[in-house]
Amino acid sequence: MKKITLLLFAVLLSVSGFSQFTINEDFNSGAPAGWGTAVWEGPCDFQFGTDLPTGDDFLTQAWFYDDDACGDIPDVNFLSIISASFNLSGATTAVLTVDVAFQESGDQYFDIEVWEGGTTQLAVIAHFEEDLDPDIQTLSYDVSAYVNSSLTFRFTFMDDPEFDNTGSWGWHGGIDNFRLETDALALSDNQVEGFSMYPNPANDILNISATNNIDQIVIYDLLGRKVIDQSIQINKTEINVSELTTGAYFIQVVSESQRGSYKFIKQ
Repeated sequence: MKKITLLLFAVLLSVSGFSQFTINEDFNSGAPAGWGTAVWEGPCDFQFGTDLPTGDDFLTQAWFYDDDACGDIPDVNFLSIISASFNLSGATTAVLTVDVAFQESGDQYFDIEVWEGGTTQLAVIAHFEEDLDPDIQTLSYDVSAYVNSSLTFRFTFMDDPEFDNTGSWGWHGGIDNFRLETDALALSDNQVEGFSMYPNPANDILNISATNNIDQIVIYDLLGRKVIDQSIQINKTEINVSELTTGAYFIQVVSESQRGSYKFIKQ
């Protein structure tokens, strides 16, 4: 259902106390937890796949809108991919890197936007209204100026840039390999109601509970490797961590519409 990789780079700069964290999303398993789309206007939505209607294709599963299939004139198509909200409280640096595909035919655009939660647009950090060449590009943006407790990204396709209620036929816009690097541990909506985890440190069994049913628990080591992945569907469970090596781990918890990222120690 999701693949959220929380990677702590092994290099810690002891002089400044600086640590670098990275969140990666490759969309190979579909929409990650907390991600979704919004169709503001039009009959179609973003889709997962590799085969774009023109130009180069994605090498692995990506998330894109096919205006060739959905954008018949005069239909207006205006829609967004919306990321999870990342808590970057305390961060001083943040860099977004993402693979972008965009091919137009007339009047279409594709934007990358930075939001504070779902209500306040902070900036449009990229605006494409001409074909990308090469067709798919890996692009990076310094978003340090916009860090907040609910940093959210939108990737928006629009084929009515004049806002005259007349759509225009075009090709596509989409993304793959989302990467957010920051010097703060970025937690995706770290709000799992009633969450409890004990003992911490743990030797063999880690007890986890929440107010609502827990859908999924994923544990990563400090190199970002997934070591445990369990579907739960109850609000209390025991996780056997006896086979894990001694050290620190991150646990991602999905409970209905809530998500949390926590740290525990295996003794």
